[in-house]
Amino acid sequence: EGFSGASGEALQSFLSGTLVQPLNVNGSAQFTDLKINKEGQGYRLVFEMNEGCCMTLGNTLGGLSATSSAIGVYGEVHHLEVRTHPADDVVGSSANTRAVVALRDVAGNKVVFASGNIDVDIK
Repeated sequence: EGFSGASGEALQSFLSGTLVQPLNVNGSAQFTDLKINKEGQGYRLVFEMNEGCCMTLGNTLGGLSATSSAIGVYGEVHHLEVRTHPADDVVGSSANTRAVVALRDVAGNKVVFASGNIDVDIK
């Protein structure tokens, strides 16, 4: 039902998935393919049962909720983007303009939580 980040902002538009087995006699509901499409930290899934869920059985169990522990969602690096290009310079000197490269995911969003080495070559 709900999804919020560490800041408490509503992130519902970034959550998708399917309820494949509604609440039944076993007392559980199963969700498949839950996806969070926004990189970040401190996300918690909030599951809620609405008031009318069990009226057919003569019960009202609405207003119940459960919250998952905090999780992190990391974007996968898809490509590099040169943000600052180096300028012409004198042979043997350190570049006056430093090249800056950004890590991007498949949608072009900046990947914040990544580590590793980026090599540079001259052609």
